[in-house]
Amino acid sequence: MATNERTINWHKEVDVIVVGYGAAGGISAITAHDTRAKVLLIEKMPHPGGISMLSGGGVAFARNAEGAFQYLKRTCNGTTPDDILRKMAEEMVGIIDWVKDLAKVSGTEPTTTETRGHGTYPFPGTNDIDSIKLKDFQAYDEFPWAKGLRGGARLFKVVYDNVNTRGIEVMLATPAKELITGANGEVLGLAAEHEGKPINIKARKGVILACGGYENDDAMKLQY
Repeated sequence: MATNERTINWHKEVDVIVVGYGAAGGISAITAHDTRAKVLLIEKMPHPGGISMLSGGGVAFARNAEGAFQYLKRTCNGTTPDDILRKMAEEMVGIIDWVKDLAKVSGTEPTTTETRGHGTYPFPGTNDIDSIKLKDFQAYDEFPWAKGLRGGARLFKVVYDNVNTRGIEVMLATPAKELITGANGEVLGLAAEHEGKPINIKARKGVILACGGYENDDAMKLQY
């Protein structure tokens, strides 16, 4: 939605808006907050978790950045730019130390007995890719449908606890409607709906879309 910024009635203003409160959105909010940004995390459902709650709860990491890059490049089959893949590969090295820090907030840690030991596919670099899970502890089960879930619910509990510990503002039952852009296409903020009313939220530094939807998008399923 392109518009003149001067004519917008902003109902709220933050540095970063994160759309979607699954694992990706929660981690994005945590990371932005830790760089001293004022963050707002919004979710269309009345509860957080997203599709992440249903995952196996594994955290992929790399022992070697170059091998991880080759694996990711083959997996994406030319659909993702190399600079993005290289950055991801670099960040996958050492990510477990970061996960350990997050897990401490929930009183848990990665297990040493559930390491997968290789990538999912027999592509170049597969031996440089590993996946690890968190030790068994009280998983996220604050809503009836979440009870009984294991791996993904444990991983999300760590994300959830870290969001709460940081005091990051969360607005549930708040579906995003469209980006608000300026005359030159720059993103100014977001139009959403909260308690049945439209609201405009200004983002001084940016909007992160972690709203998923891959399971309903055939083109995205082919790429990701």
